[in-house]
Order: sequence, then structure tokens, then C-alpha cells
Amino acid sequence: MSRLHPTRLESPLNLYSTSELEDWLLVRFGADVAWRRDTIRCTRKRKILAGEQLTARLIEGGRWLILGSIKGTVTAYDLESNRCLSDVNAMEGLTLVNPSSESFDSERINKMAVDIDTNAVSLTFRLALTQSMYLAGIDPPEGITRIRIWDFSLAGHGSDAQLVSQHLRSFSAYENGVIASTSLCGDLFSWSIFPNDDTKPYVEIFAWNKCTSALHMKAVVFLEQEHGVIRVEILPRNRILCFSLAHMMVYDIPKLELIPGDRPVLAYEVLQARWKMPELYSLLVL
Repeated sequence: MSRLHPTRLESPLNLYSTSELEDWLLVRFGADVAWRRDTIRCTRKRKILAGEQLTARLIEGGRWLILGSIKGTVTAYDLESNRCLSDVNAMEGLTLVNPSSESFDSERINKMAVDIDTNAVSLTFRLALTQSMYLAGIDPPEGITRIRIWDFSLAGHGSDAQLVSQHLRSFSAYENGVIASTSLCGDLFSWSIFPNDDTKPYVEIFAWNKCTSALHMKAVVFLEQEHGVIRVEILPRNRILCFSLAHMMVYDIPKLELIPGDRPVLAYEVLQARWKMPELYSLLVL
């Protein structure tokens, strides 16, 4: 098993039988050995029944595949289910999140940020669901929110296990531009924006559990990079990792303030990086 990326059990150890633990170890060791080979040859593939899906996330451990659709649904596929062992029959997923509106394109899911709760006894994670582009002058239909936070936890064990969803919070953010990347970590949610107007690209960090559509608890950060940030990752100790086309940078997250949700983003002072990787090495990483 990889020493760099240890995999946790999705349920308490005392719930596993000896044979279950043996199977679990063999699968993980086999996957680890395969990834270390010089050449990768596909030896097995599975078919799933999926509609108009826009984004996908494979949850840590490799059992649960989560798909977000153009209509706003979130569907989970159990890749260890007996229904997934056939190469002929396509397996169906379980819908965990349904759209709150029948308006087409109102809740399409282009971005899904995942945050695994490493302190939970059983597999627990949160998803931040967002679109990827907001257009100036076009507001969402009444009651439609653009940032949705959901919690997912494992109920049951083994072949009887399934994911249970719970809505935590939704709110709107009337941005004008393209969302390049999103990140979710604890009570913080972040995205990087490429504005449609002449505003410099920027990053926003929200305390999502304190936000409503009317008021946002957030910080707006303009970075040193003129070309914007193509990926963001919230780090522990109140820091954020940003990738541009040429650099990798670490910033301290500024103090979050209560700001009206409909206030347009204005020019703020450029934040200096706490650490920046030299340009040549950053290009190799990206």
C-alpha cells in the first residue's frame, strides 16, 4: 500500500470479518502495485447507466463514484456492488440529490469540491456543488441558489452499505465570470474567478456555514498573477494553495468580513504570497 496516500477503512474495524479485511487488503495492494508499473494495461472495465453528467469524483477508497449532472442531480455508484461485477450489464446509480427546480440549466453541476471528514467513525464527506459560468445581468430563477453544500455519510456495512445525504446550506453569489476551480475544507469554501469584465482575476473564500444569499462572510483576494488562478486548494492553518499557469503559491487567508451578497467585487489590494515556487518547477508540476 502506498506510504504517501494511506487509505482508511470506511467503517469501524470491529465491523469487518477476517475475510472482508483480507479482500480489502488484496484489492488495495493490487491497485498500488498496478500504479507502479511502467505500462498500464486496462484489464477490467465496467459500464454504468449515466445521463448527461458534467463532473465526477471518485471518493477516497475507490468504492463510491459520484456524478453531477446537467439537471442538478447527484448520483452515487457503488463500484464494489455485485451488480458492478458484470462486464455486460450496466449498473444503475442511486440518486442522492434532486434539483429543487424544473427550470433547465438552473442547477447544473459543473464543479464538485469534496471534503473528507477524517475524524468521523464511518465514511463521511461533504460536497460543494456549483456551476462554472455566471453571466452578467442574468439572475437565477427565484429560489435557485448557486452554491450548495451537502453532507454524505455511510449507513450500514459491507454489501448493505449505502450513502445517506443531508442538505446543509445553500446561498447565491452573483458573480460575473467563469469559475475555474473550487475547494472545500471544513467550514471554508473557495473558488477562483475569471471575470467577464476588466476586473482582475480573483479568489473568494467563504465561511459557508455563516453565509446567506443576502450576506456573505468572506474574503476577496486579488493575487499577484495577472493571468488568474486555475486551481485553488484550501490548506490547514488558514492558508490557501493557488496554481497559475506559471507558478504555485501559498497565501495566508485574510480575515473574513460580512459583506452584502449583491455587492459587486471591486479592486482590492493585491495580496503578497507567503511562498512561491520558482516558475520553471511550477510548470513541471502542472
